[in-house]
Amino acid sequence: MDAFIMAGGRGTRLERYIDRCEKPLLPLAGRPMITYSIDALKDTREIGQIYIITSPNTPETARWTEEHHPEIEVIRTPGNGYVQDMITAVRETKVKGALLMVMSDLPLITSELLKQIIHAYYEAGMDALSVHIPLETCKRLGTEPETVFHKDGRLIVPVGINILKTEKIEIEQEDYNFILDESNVVLNVNTPKDYHICERILRIKKS
Repeated sequence: MDAFIMAGGRGTRLERYIDRCEKPLLPLAGRPMITYSIDALKDTREIGQIYIITSPNTPETARWTEEHHPEIEVIRTPGNGYVQDMITAVRETKVKGALLMVMSDLPLITSELLKQIIHAYYEAGMDALSVHIPLETCKRLGTEPETVFHKDGRLIVPVGINILKTEKIEIEQEDYNFILDESNVVLNVNTPKDYHICERILRIKKS
């Protein structure tokens, strides 16, 4: 299974932290934020080729990747939005079969978690899988998600990890909701509050 790291967003809600630094390269606990997604994917043996999908918003991320990770292929998209850029990248790379997509702002992601997700995808037998955490986990950590779904009596929050069939990339796919438990916390860094929460968790893990 190949993987896309989606790294084309502007990160407008983090502007006072970014200060001319693109969001994927924002230092977090001593390293660029995108490196957490890169390392997790590289440590997952089920993953084949890794691609980083950039846009006109993130030219430095493209250059940084080519300099520091020449084994990763950079795909420069027009910046027409997440879905359209994803479709453009699938067409350009000609990736076949199931494709794992992760965001570049997931500093708590691990290879162990990715292995669980890939296993769950094949077990579910559906075209697509999306990863969520319970809303109560967000409340416990103090984050304020913008998107919340209702699933089987629970409120869940998408975390920016998906698997899709590339052959059906332009149509809606039957989707399995994989809900993480309390032991697998994954958060997007969208706001300064998210940044501080993830930084605190990472420093605790290091200590």
